[in-house]
Amino acid sequence: MLERHHLFPRAYLKTIGVEAFKDVNQIANFALVEWPDNIAISGAPPVDYFPRYAERHSEGDLAQLRFWHALPGGWEAMPHQEFLAARHTEQRSSVPASSGSSRESMQTTAGSMWPSWSPAARAIRSSSRAPPATTSTPRNGIRASSLSSSRPSPDSPTARAERS
Repeated sequence: MLERHHLFPRAYLKTIGVEAFKDVNQIANFALVEWPDNIAISGAPPVDYFPRYAERHSEGDLAQLRFWHALPGGWEAMPHQEFLAARHTEQRSSVPASSGSSRESMQTTAGSMWPSWSPAARAIRSSSRAPPATTSTPRNGIRASSLSSSRPSPDSPTARAERS
């Protein structure tokens, strides 16, 4: 089960004097994580909990994780306000990447990373963003860098928004 997680947990932020709702609960401070991970993280600062989480993944998987969660490099060691600004930038820059990707190609690439039953794979299948290029070829032989970057179809929400 996925839960909403504070990347900089509320309990940790309180220890460093950050208690304002707008600083603790803004979208840049949230990610979806598995319930057991959220419990294990509790109030630990990211610099303490993220390395333990990262050990469970390959570098390629971590690149995918950072992409899907719009996490800036080295985010776990950043001061909170610097992290929020950097993540907002990552989130904004990820929107154009999503508008030109082929959902079918993205799902095929995503399917090579996670078991089809995993929450990550389900989330990817329902997303419209393309994953970053990786240095290794996925099991299905399709590299993320080969995904289409053409304009969205005329019926897509992006194209309709552009016409408005």
